[in-house]
Amino acid sequence: MVFAQRPPGPVRLVAYLSAAIDLVVGVGLIVLGARGLGGFAMMIPGAVMVVAAGILPWILLGVRYEIEEGELRIRRGPFTNRIPLAVIDEVRIASPLPSLTGVVVTHHRDTRSATVPIFPSDPDEFLRGVQQNAVELEPVEAGVLRRRDGAWRAASAP
Repeated sequence: MVFAQRPPGPVRLVAYLSAAIDLVVGVGLIVLGARGLGGFAMMIPGAVMVVAAGILPWILLGVRYEIEEGELRIRRGPFTNRIPLAVIDEVRIASPLPSLTGVVVTHHRDTRSATVPIFPSDPDEFLRGVQQNAVELEPVEAGVLRRRDGAWRAASAP
């Protein structure tokens, strides 16, 4: 199952502004280098900035969430974060700010606990997808899936 991201407004703003600034500065360096002001010493960093202008938006906006083969994969551009469904303790729909609804995934690794906020375009559909694939999680209230008592200890035992 693949779920698209609905990035929050501030994230979109940062991604587009950084791309625009990188592009303008990169083109400026190339133009200055072409006019003889620094030569290749200006053109090479300019070309790198023009090429790199799309990387940050790709990482911030090119996000998707996949649930398959017993794990939740969070793909951000070229990077992938994998969370096995067996270590997820809770999945909760949360609204940290008005008009910003996301999902908070709490999981454990050995003795540590981690919380990952994600922003699928349809949080309710994402929750249903997790529930279908992680049978050890059960609904405890509207918008919340939680591991059955003691089940995480058995899942993390060697």
